[in-house]
Amino acid sequence: MYAEELLERYKKGERLFDGRFFNGMNLSNMRLQKAIFISSDFTDAVLENTDLKHADFSDANFEGATLKNADLRFSNLFDAHLEYADLTNADLTKTNMEYAICSHTKFIGAKLIGANLKHNFIYKADFSNADLTSANFEGAYLSNVNFENAKLKNVNWKDAKIKKSKIPEL
Repeated sequence: MYAEELLERYKKGERLFDGRFFNGMNLSNMRLQKAIFISSDFTDAVLENTDLKHADFSDANFEGATLKNADLRFSNLFDAHLEYADLTNADLTKTNMEYAICSHTKFIGAKLIGANLKHNFIYKADFSNADLTSANFEGAYLSNVNFENAKLKNVNWKDAKIKKSKIPEL
């Protein structure tokens, strides 16, 4: 499936795109709210400034993808793979990211207000200048994570395993 075909199908009302391959595609500046991409592959795809509110990306692969300034509010990234993904300045407010893998992931300046990061594997991720107000890291594994200048008000760290990460409030 090509980007033009995806957009055309979406405009006609189709929302189910499970198990599709979008590897390396440029899907920037698109509006794909409430679309369902369960187990889809976005490896090295570009989704800059894309509106993905309320979309379902359960078990999706975003390895090396660029999602700068993407709107992912209220989306589902349950068990998603975000290794080496760039979510700089993305809005992930109230996003479910439970059991996601965030290795070498950039969340620089991102909004993760009320985001669910329970049981995440987070290694060498960068949350500098991110807003993590009321985020939930319960049971998450965090190692070598950068939280420099991040907003960490009311974050839930219950049972989180934190190693070699500098968290100002702890």
